Formats: sequence, structure tokens, C-alpha cells
Amino acid sequence: MPIRKLGSVIPYVHIEPIKIGPLALQPFGVLVALGVIIGYSLALRRARRLGVDVIQLRSFIGWILLCGFVFATSSTQYFSTRVRSLPDPGHSLHCGMA
Repeated sequence: MPIRKLGSVIPYVHIEPIKIGPLALQPFGVLVALGVIIGYSLALRRARRLGVDVIQLRSFIGWILLCGFVFATSSTQYFSTRVRSLPDPGHSLHCGMA
């Protein structure tokens, strides 16, 4: 039985950015921001229920978000230069995720 290419299994949908005046909001960015806001509020609600110090939790979440976005950006820049140097970048996992 032949193995199918990933491109034929994973659907790709292109959604145009939402333009508000000179600002263009990318749908993925809106979803990431929404996930962060919902996760933050759920974590605070649970912390209050369990008696965890909310100030420490807010600081922890802030550091996690800062480190996550910094390292995600730096790794994307590192891997995008490596992928461009490949003879056939279409077979890279990073290209499929970008």
C-alpha cells in the first residue's frame, strides 16, 4: 500500500487578513491572542479556587508568555534560514507548519 504525501492529507485554507483602517489583523494572530486571554482568565479563576497566590501566578504567566514568544520568534528565524539552504525545502517539517 503506497504512503500518501502529507500535502494530500492536511487541508490548507487561506483566510485573508481583517483590515481595520491601516491595520491588518491576521486570523492566526487573533486566534493566538484569544487563546492567551481565555487561558489566562481560566488559570486565574482556578488559582482563586485553589487558594494559589494570584500575584505570583500573574508573574509566572507573564514570564512564560514572554519567553515563549521570544524563543518562538528566534527559532523561526533560525530554521527559516536553514530551510532556505536546503535543496528541496518542500519536504521540511518547518515549511509544512509555517
